[in-house]
Amino acid sequence: FKNDILRRALADGIEFHEKPVSHQSYFLVVFGAGLGRHIGELADKTDCQSLIVVDSNLEFLYHSLEVNDWSALVESFHESGRTIHFLIDDSPEHIWDTVKYVVRLANPCAVDGLTFFVHYDIPVFSAAVALMTKEVDLIVSGLGFIFDETLMVKNVHLNLSAGKSRVYFRPEERFLDVPVFVVASGPSLDKDMEFIKENADKAVIVSCGSAIRPLLVNSITPDFQVEVENIHVLPIIAQVAGEFDISSVCLITASTVERGVEEHFDDILYYFRAALSPYPIFCDAERYCLKNPSPTVLNGGLSFAQETGFRDIYLFGADLGVREAEEHHSKDTYHYTAEDPILDEQVCDMPIQANFGGKLFTSKDFYWTRNCLVSAIKDHMRGRNHYNCSGGVLIEGALPQPSGALTLPPIAGGKDGMVEKLIGDFPVYTKEKFETAWNDQRVVQEIDRLVEALLAWLEDAPSLLDKAYLRKLAGLLPPEIDAGTFAAKPLESGVKMLFRGTVFMMAIGLEYYLNRAAGKDMARRFEEIAREEFTGRLEHLRQMAKGELGNLSELAEKGGISVPSSITPDDIRGPAGEEPEIRFRPLPGAAPLAGIPAGVSRNAPCPCGSGKKYKHCHGKAG
Repeated sequence: FKNDILRRALADGIEFHEKPVSHQSYFLVVFGAGLGRHIGELADKTDCQSLIVVDSNLEFLYHSLEVNDWSALVESFHESGRTIHFLIDDSPEHIWDTVKYVVRLANPCAVDGLTFFVHYDIPVFSAAVALMTKEVDLIVSGLGFIFDETLMVKNVHLNLSAGKSRVYFRPEERFLDVPVFVVASGPSLDKDMEFIKENADKAVIVSCGSAIRPLLVNSITPDFQVEVENIHVLPIIAQVAGEFDISSVCLITASTVERGVEEHFDDILYYFRAALSPYPIFCDAERYCLKNPSPTVLNGGLSFAQETGFRDIYLFGADLGVREAEEHHSKDTYHYTAEDPILDEQVCDMPIQANFGGKLFTSKDFYWTRNCLVSAIKDHMRGRNHYNCSGGVLIEGALPQPSGALTLPPIAGGKDGMVEKLIGDFPVYTKEKFETAWNDQRVVQEIDRLVEALLAWLEDAPSLLDKAYLRKLAGLLPPEIDAGTFAAKPLESGVKMLFRGTVFMMAIGLEYYLNRAAGKDMARRFEEIAREEFTGRLEHLRQMAKGELGNLSELAEKGGISVPSSITPDDIRGPAGEEPEIRFRPLPGAAPLAGIPAGVSRNAPCPCGSGKKYKHCHGKAG
């Protein structure tokens, strides 16, 4: 989509600036309420659709009530469908997390051009702005792709349509006085292997992803094997199954997992993931989901251990960082032994505190994983003890615990019967339940209904230069759908999630270049090009989605469902060829809304992008 609109723009002589050409911004974040009198003017100047007022002290907002007419501002926003958020917090991390959540929840399509204004410079605001600048890409990460969502729907259809599969259903809160080892495949696992082997009958062992092979190589058969990915699971499992009998291990996996994995296990528990399109279609209760299964299989393993009710949870191989780049996994994992391993290479260049003191290096993704683990541990502190036996990063909430200092008592009556009962207590996803959830004809109708609504949205928008059109898009495709809507309109919700990520990413690309079109005439010409290309792409997505999902039940009866999905990224992109080379023009003109940063040399290029020296541009006296 991006390549097509740029190729046509270049042919039409449309040029782009390096930065947005106006102060118009969907989101405005004001750091410092002050007396409040600057906020209305800023809102008018940016024409913002969503205003976030941040302060570290509630007193400042209270005093502003004396002099500022907040009610008029709030009413004007509400009458036009815009939103105002007030955030009082003195933690830079909390401020950024909340701003990130508000923006993601309101409209990730509009993140380009997000404007912030610092009313007074205090350390809390400076640190929050630094985090925002560094991590703003997280707002648009993980939106989803239609070919991936389609594949996952097909996989769920295959995994559950027979009506014989067990599914995870979160138990009522309870506490099991049996220790559990949650085992990941970090390099420090090797040093703890002897301890795990000696205590294998004294704890339930939950293996996470590629940790299964190192355990089996050392004659340790885990009780549970946890997987979270939709693809690339089968190669790891097939390699292990070719060397060892893993049929007695219970597989705990996402309902979206690729076919073929199930052939190697006698017992399987499928769980749902709430952020994916199959969830509202096939799942009528949130308890069929693990609460915190992402972003890695370690998170899934911890979530299962917590929710199942284990009181004492020990983490092994949960390194999430490296001391030496080549030591990224336990030595016996698939990554070192497969002929053509699938590697998720992490660039570990962020120093971080290690679990047993000192420093090591982590990556952005590992840091995200660690933060999710910390959050999950905080949510499950009551009645539970978390211990980190790993030689990797420090994980707040999990007590650093060298395995050599541990002594575990035998399990009364042994653990086999307990594990068997745990598995047997989970329900079967019946044929009746499946047929209530899925109907080919209704799926096609929902796809048509949604695409027609999107086409009408695009056609009826008076101007794409008015950010209000993005607010209407978020109404058609909510960035987050609430549980009530899931329950009332499950199929409609699932189809919206199917399309949402791809449509959002097209809108993000459109916004980026529309914001930088060099002049109103060029912007209007570019808008017409974008409307045509967007319309054509929506029709293309409609036909692909209907072709993939419109006759699944009929194909399943004949054994002819094609997996993996025949939709690929190339199908969506089409014959795009080389990406057009865009030469951005420096942006001349007005001062930035929040002013020029202090300390700019008078002979340096002006930060506004005009190409002039600062002393001849915004550094002029007066």
